[in-house]
Amino acid sequence: LHHGSRMDLLQSQQGHKQLTEQDKVFLEQYKAQKEAEMLQYKNELGQLKLRIYQAQSDIPLWVRNCGVGRGRCLSLAGTGWFPTGISTNVHIWTSHST
Repeated sequence: LHHGSRMDLLQSQQGHKQLTEQDKVFLEQYKAQKEAEMLQYKNELGQLKLRIYQAQSDIPLWVRNCGVGRGRCLSLAGTGWFPTGISTNVHIWTSHST
C-alpha cells in the first residue's frame, strides 16, 4: 500500500510537471500575442500623433489661405486639401458681400 501511494504521488507530480510545461508554452504564446497587439497599437498611436502634428502645422496655411476673420475663403473645396467632412462646410466662411 505504501509503495503504491509513492508511485501514485510520483505519477501525480510528473503529470503536474508536464502540465506546468504546457502552461509555460501557452503563457509564452499568449505573451507573444499580446506583445504583438501592443506593438500594433503603439504603431497606430504613432500614426495618429503624426496626423495630429501635420494637421496642427497645416492650420496657419489654412488661416492664411482662407483669411479667417476677414470674411473670405479661397476655393479649396474639392481640391483634397481639406480633410473629409470639412470641405462640405467651406461655404460657411465664404463672404456673400463683394
